[in-house]
Amino acid sequence: MTRGHLYFINCGDHALQTLEFNGDMYPSGNADEIIEKFTSGGLTEESSFWKFVERFNSRHYGYEENLIRVISMNNFQLDIKDNRADYLYIINESDSEKIIATKDDLITAPVGSLTIVPSR
Repeated sequence: MTRGHLYFINCGDHALQTLEFNGDMYPSGNADEIIEKFTSGGLTEESSFWKFVERFNSRHYGYEENLIRVISMNNFQLDIKDNRADYLYIINESDSEKIIATKDDLITAPVGSLTIVPSR
């Protein structure tokens, strides 16, 4: 099963992280819906992210637990080194590039981007 998390970074010292979705979270699987929604401009606000995640979960997974949690960003950087998912989908709608510390390395998420991070 291919696992994945979505992250949403807005201005401020926090980000939103979904629970781990289990199954078909690769590009050309269920993740295509994430990419299409982002490309069409539908994931630019926290409120649209919340709504999308709820619908995405309903269509594909049906999880009943909390879908999203708020995580802090230290010095406005996102530290997700402990993440074990196969794919991370990071949306940066803040006003600056963000440094993301993954288990494998440091990556940069440009402003207004969807950064897809596959596990190695």
